Amino acid sequence: MNRKNVIRTLTVIAAVLLLGWLFFYLNDDTRGFKPVDTSVAVAQINGDNVKTAQIDDREQQLRLELKSASDETDGSTKVIAKYPTGYAVPLFDSLNGKGVKTNTAVNQPSVLGSLLVYMLPLLLLIALFVLFSRMQTGGRMGFGFGKSRAKQLTKDMPQTTFADVAGADEAVE
Repeated sequence: MNRKNVIRTLTVIAAVLLLGWLFFYLNDDTRGFKPVDTSVAVAQINGDNVKTAQIDDREQQLRLELKSASDETDGSTKVIAKYPTGYAVPLFDSLNGKGVKTNTAVNQPSVLGSLLVYMLPLLLLIALFVLFSRMQTGGRMGFGFGKSRAKQLTKDMPQTTFADVAGADEAVE
């Protein structure tokens, strides 16, 4: 493989990785939220310092938009906290008891994402199979394992048949 192909391949791989990172970064809806402990989020709820709240049930996280920043939240008015399994209902009741505007979101995975998770390993296995079969035969035919074409006959090289050597007692060295 020459140097230009290596550089081109590495450039394409870097570009694909950069585009993937950019896609996931721009689709991250938790940007701008400061991660805090669950106890800090509960203290903000109990202290009537919450303007709006969103409970993401599948991810088990609570997003709070605070009325005012505090030292516990490092000066941020938007905080996000993880909560344990089964704690969504008490959180919802606590937020409703304080009169906080609350939204609950249950995120469903996309069909394309689910299909990609199941099909990508299969496609990789097929690609590896094709790659290895082409490497074995030099790209000629599939399932041609061990068919070396390294020694080709030419006019200068005589063909020796069984009839030529039949009856010979021993090999000539």
